[in-house]
Amino acid sequence: MVSIKNLSFKFNKKFIIEDFSLEIKDFEFISILGSSGCGKTTLLKLISGLLKPYGGHIEKGNLSRIGYIFQDDRLIPWKTVYGNLRLINDDKESIKTVLEEVGLIEHISKYPGELSGGMIKRVSIARAILYKFDMLLLDEPFGSLDVLTREKIISVISNLWKKKKRTFVMVTHDPFEAASLSTRVLIVSKKFKNVRCLEINKDDNIQNKKFIISERLMNELKEMN
Repeated sequence: MVSIKNLSFKFNKKFIIEDFSLEIKDFEFISILGSSGCGKTTLLKLISGLLKPYGGHIEKGNLSRIGYIFQDDRLIPWKTVYGNLRLINDDKESIKTVLEEVGLIEHISKYPGELSGGMIKRVSIARAILYKFDMLLLDEPFGSLDVLTREKIISVISNLWKKKKRTFVMVTHDPFEAASLSTRVLIVSKKFKNVRCLEINKDDNIQNKKFIISERLMNELKEMN
């Protein structure tokens, strides 16, 4: 379990997050839903340790390896798919297994410039898997994708969560993404001053109910901002 207590963060003397508390349960898929600029990415960076809190603290328990899928995919352009993944894990068979898992084995020798946006995102997911994380942070993982590719990547991430049985924390401004993947959604206002929570029953996470849940989330988001 990750325990966030009275967390605050300032930038240029202004609060980005102010006095925010949250308990993240083991093995849940929790999404933080909020408008652009409300502090969602900052929260992930604080959880990962890339930023230090201005106030409060984060207790991570036994979590020692935190994976991170960034908004920008951060692949090295002069290295192939295999070369990028080898920076994380130099075992060739492990890399091949993971590329099979995300449907990219036939592209192992290609460079990032030869890949589509969806393929690049899957390389980022493969990189996270190879890191053998205890918890995975996902920062707007579908932002640059078209609708059909987004559906495919949602399926890849959903299957990954079910298979790995790890804690996933995603930030998004899209209610449908949150409804499609999450077991719990926090709808937040700027600075995280107001927070609402929606639990999503696993049985509700089927296609005909995703739209109902996402519509409810959208209404909650409109009320919060």
